[in-house]
This record gives sequence, structure tokens and C-alpha cells, in this order.
Amino acid sequence: MSRRIVIVPLLAAVLAVWFFSTSLSCSRQARVVWQQQFDTGSGGFGSSVACDGRDIIVGTTIYDTAGGRHPVWQLRRYDRNGRLNWHRAYRRGRDDSLADVAVTADHDIVATGWTGRLGTNLLPQLLLVRFSAHGEVKWEKEYRFDRFTRGMAVRLDTIGRIWVCGSMSPISVIRIAPEAKYRQPPVEGCTDMFVARFDSLGNLLDSAVADFGGDETAEDLLLVPSHFRSRGGFFLAGIRTPLPGRPDTLRTKDIVVVSLDQDLKENWRWLYDSGDEDIAVRLSWQDLNLCAAVTSRRDSAVATELVEYSTDGCYHGVEQETRYPGASSARCAALVRDRSGAVLGLGTSGAPPTGRLLGWRYFRKQFTDFLTAGKYRSCASDRANDVAVDADGNVIVTGTSNSGRKSSVLVLKVALPRHKPPPGIWLPNMHR
Repeated sequence: MSRRIVIVPLLAAVLAVWFFSTSLSCSRQARVVWQQQFDTGSGGFGSSVACDGRDIIVGTTIYDTAGGRHPVWQLRRYDRNGRLNWHRAYRRGRDDSLADVAVTADHDIVATGWTGRLGTNLLPQLLLVRFSAHGEVKWEKEYRFDRFTRGMAVRLDTIGRIWVCGSMSPISVIRIAPEAKYRQPPVEGCTDMFVARFDSLGNLLDSAVADFGGDETAEDLLLVPSHFRSRGGFFLAGIRTPLPGRPDTLRTKDIVVVSLDQDLKENWRWLYDSGDEDIAVRLSWQDLNLCAAVTSRRDSAVATELVEYSTDGCYHGVEQETRYPGASSARCAALVRDRSGAVLGLGTSGAPPTGRLLGWRYFRKQFTDFLTAGKYRSCASDRANDVAVDADGNVIVTGTSNSGRKSSVLVLKVALPRHKPPPGIWLPNMHR
């Protein structure tokens, strides 16, 4: 009888510990809070996402079938529960393609891309538009270069200035605002990366061109805090391809990164060769290291590795190279930092017609998956586009889904396990 009295409380204690540990384990798993999907009526266009505290702004490009099938911008605003507040189409009777969106401190929306009409005298030019919190146009600016120009990413700094990076085919004369002076003369006949800085009204303040002696296409722009111990606070990244017909000892399609100071003068440049054909790069930072997610083509598949580049003091060099182990074919589309200072990556696993969204967290040299095909309602072929973090630390993911000739945009809100942030961490552009 005495043994039963001892065994029963012991068994109850064991069950209680098991239940508590199981509950804790479940509570620390990422979960999809809600998922929305809207048709675009056409394929081939991506989407961009930014967070206004808890509300979510999604921008994409659609065909305006009522206006002669011109590409037009579309903005959609969701609340924290996934309900659509409004959607607006930005129509001008031109071929307008949207590349990226950002949200200002006063809840306005800034979007960039390019405008023009291929096959006509209306050559594509950089387009920058500021919308109100309700989607009305406050101002729109075109920056006219004499050759094809694309805005690829837009960022906002802490004093309200607008930063845009993109690619341009330079010529000897650049027709832009007279106060804008290029720091370096462009090379005739090749595509170069550029970064431009604007005030809150869209007036061009200054700009710079980065030339690596080949064709360079911009991929990402990173703004870091002022106390980040580096000679530069701004980083521009892209892909470099040697010019056709010119002898070149460097590999085709290498990663290029440029560090710029407050005056957009170049501090240093970094050319990275993964040993394979590099096809994409995205930037973030962790501790004192610049993090570059490099996607490379390996035989018939692609793979992603995270390269940490030290910028502490006078030392510049590769600190760590870590291959993402979670999928046999993995492409990175966007990076962002979470509340704990970890790097979150959004990508795609597999190739069409079987691609699926993929999300991972990188912290202390370790990868942890938070988004796989089993956690959301997947379609025929899904492709990752962009990622952002809201004020509550949830991850907002956008992607494009294609089923035959039908295209739609996916929007997911993913709740991550809570991680205690290190003391004194500074989180820039949390609601990007």
C-alpha cells in the first residue's frame, strides 16, 4: 500500500513535467497566423511588403486589362488580422513596374520602380512615388536618364531621407537635377549600379555610381546604425558579369559589395566568388559583421550560403561561410533582422513547377527553419519575394504563386518563437 502511495505522486509528477515540456516545445514552434491570396491575372511579377507598425502594405505589378494591358502598380493594405482595408491601382497610361515599397514614420508609403514604354522614345526611367496612408498620391517624380534605368530597392533613414538603389546603362551625359554630381565617371557601354538619396519631397540630394569594370546589376541596399563600428554606414550589393568580348580573368557573375560613407564616397569594395555561378545576393548584418546571403547555381540546382564579412576597425575579410543545409535546392529572396538580432531569410526551395516558400533563422552560426511547405497552403508553384517584421515581432512574407496561366500573390503572417534580445541591441528599419 505504501508503494502505491509513492508511485502515484511520482507518476503524476513525471506526467506534469512531460506535459509542461511538450507545451513549451509547441509554444516555441513557428506557426502561420493567417494567409491571404489575391489574383493578379498575369504571371512573371513579384511583390514587396512593408509594415506600418501592425498594418501591412503589399505592392505588386499587374496588367491593366481595361487600359490596353499596360503594367500598372497595385497597393494593398491589410490590418494585423489579415483583413483588407483598401487596394489601389496606380495608373498613368504608361508601362510602370513596381520593385519595392517602404513605410515612413508618419504612415506614408514610398514606392519605387521604373516607367516608360519599350519600343518607343519613352525609355524606361526611375520612378519614385509617395502615397498617403490611404493610398492617395502625394507626389510622383521621374528621374530621366538617357538610357534604361531601374529602381530596385527603397529604404528610409531615421531623419526621413529616401534611399534608392538600382541599375543603369550609363552614357557620357546624364540628364538629371543639376545639383546631383556623380562621384565616379561611369564606363561607356556597360550597366552599373547606382545609389541615390532624396529628401522627403522626392528632391534628389546626391547620387553615386559603382563600376567594377563589367555589367553590374543592383540587388540590395543596406542601411546600418551610426554606432555600427565600420567606416561606412551604407552598403550596396549586386551581381557582376564581365563584358562580352573583353578578356577577363574573374569568374562570371560574381558578388560585388560597396561600402559608402555619409557623403556617398566609397570606403571599400568587396568582390566575392563562391566557386560557382553566383546569381543573387541579399544583405543584412549581425553583431559587427556584414551578412550576405549568396545564391549560386550548382549543376542543375541552386544553393544558398551565408557569408559573414568582418568590417570591425581596419580589418576587412570573410569571417565565416556557412551553407544553408535545409534543402537540396534553395534560393534566398530577402533578408531581415528579428527582435533578437538574428538574421531571417526568405527563399524558395525546389524549381518550377514544384517551388515552395522557405524561411530560415540564422543566429550564432546556426540555421533554424521557420517556414516550410507543410505550414501554409501551397499551390502549383510558389516563389518567395519579400519579408518584413511587424511591431510584435511577427514575420510578414509575400510570394508569387503560379498555376498554369493564373498568377496570384500570397501574403502570410508567421508568429515566431520569442527570443530574448541581447542587452542594448539596436534594431534599424524594423517596419521596413
